[in-house]
Amino acid sequence: SDQNIGSQNILINILNCPTSTRLRAALFDVLTAFCSAWGGGIDDVGREISYQVWKILEDSDMLLAKRKITQERSQSIYQPPGILQELEAEKSSRVFVETVSIIRLIGAAIHSQSKREALISGFRDAPSSIPLDLGKDSKNPGSAPFISLVINDIFISLPQLKYSFADARWELTEACLSVMENSIEAFDIQRFENEQVRATLDKELKSAASNPFMETTLA
Repeated sequence: SDQNIGSQNILINILNCPTSTRLRAALFDVLTAFCSAWGGGIDDVGREISYQVWKILEDSDMLLAKRKITQERSQSIYQPPGILQELEAEKSSRVFVETVSIIRLIGAAIHSQSKREALISGFRDAPSSIPLDLGKDSKNPGSAPFISLVINDIFISLPQLKYSFADARWELTEACLSVMENSIEAFDIQRFENEQVRATLDKELKSAASNPFMETTLA
């Protein structure tokens, strides 16, 4: 509930306000500590906090591109995710404090079950820490847009960035890899054991493979 991490609206407003980089980074670090699998203590509190954090990230401008109406021309313009704007700003200082904090938050909000937790639970699959209705009204529901942002827009650009400190590159790399690792470990493959699902996927893959564009690309 909101009592666990404060008012969602206040947090969203702070994230969307032009505050200092270190203030926003500190806020992300606090959220990371609370929404991690161990951060909430017992009774799955950490998972419940993660649900709230995902909603905060979804409603903020930090990780999803938004379309905004300009007051002058009353036109809809595309606004890149805030994290990419901050990344551009941090390139000049070559210190990526806020970018690292945001990526760590995404990784912490994707819970993966440890061996000890699996043993205690009798090797039952742990419930997902990602809300089932995340992004339900968008073209790309779920956590995919967030994970794709980390991989396609940040991780692959790391070799081209310049750093004031050598450790900064490896902090960014570690944070990105954590998101990937947790995503893989948390991925539920049991759904693919369903014959109907497998048949549907097989049909879609064959359709994609027969596409002239795909044939040209893979040739």
